[in-house]
Amino acid sequence: MKKAIILVSFGVVDEQVRSSCLDSIAVKIKQSFPEYTVCIAFTSMFILKKLRKQNIQIDSLPEVLMKLQQEQYEEVVIQPTHLTPGEEYENKILAVCEAYKTVFSKLKIGNPVFSFENEMPDKDDYIIGLKCILQQIVSLAKTEEVVLMGHGSPHQHNPIYEILQRKADELKLPITIGVLEPNDYPGFDDVVVRLKNKNIKNIYLMPLLLGGGMHVMQDMAGDSPNSWLNKLKHAGFKVRVYTKGLGENEAFQNIYVQHIQMALKADIK
Repeated sequence: MKKAIILVSFGVVDEQVRSSCLDSIAVKIKQSFPEYTVCIAFTSMFILKKLRKQNIQIDSLPEVLMKLQQEQYEEVVIQPTHLTPGEEYENKILAVCEAYKTVFSKLKIGNPVFSFENEMPDKDDYIIGLKCILQQIVSLAKTEEVVLMGHGSPHQHNPIYEILQRKADELKLPITIGVLEPNDYPGFDDVVVRLKNKNIKNIYLMPLLLGGGMHVMQDMAGDSPNSWLNKLKHAGFKVRVYTKGLGENEAFQNIYVQHIQMALKADIK
């Protein structure tokens, strides 16, 4: 039986970020599932077009599925790298897969990183993810708060970030979470209010993003007065910055391996 795993991402233009944050996950998956062909697909047509202008060929999810069908693969597992089950996951992964559900003998879809709460901490996506993030913090002063900047949803509220904040608070972790999208919550102003209410002065600013690309280097840590780094400094905080995406975190990479294992064990097609 020919078997494949498709690692699906929004996409990254920067070659170095793509290598360190996405290709590294693919390598981990190849090592963990040697009997599977591992393919990479991007969901952002904007990024795909930009890469093709540079003569870099990465397929969309429909293109990969079509090729696997033509090459007579029978078992396919689709694992999104998306952190949350939001619009991109629903519209560009689940909707696409619906058309292929009868094409392959087995077609399974792994969950995004933060999908399910569980009473057992070792099975709770949020607690697992938070613990992986904590592993990348080499040292944290007692007076320091980690501020995680996520993306957020541009068109609808994504409650995942609030759940993650609640879990962090339940664990009494020095973490404050905010999102970049101005139409989602909690935004930058909400982050500042929370920090001041906690009487925080020192901040360790980190991305809650898979790749350390444009959002990190410009929106989070850029030279612009509107970057989170400079706005936090302007608000009176002392800030140090961590710019690596979560895809470089080996513990975080293992989440995708675990989600593929869970998808393979699931009884549903």
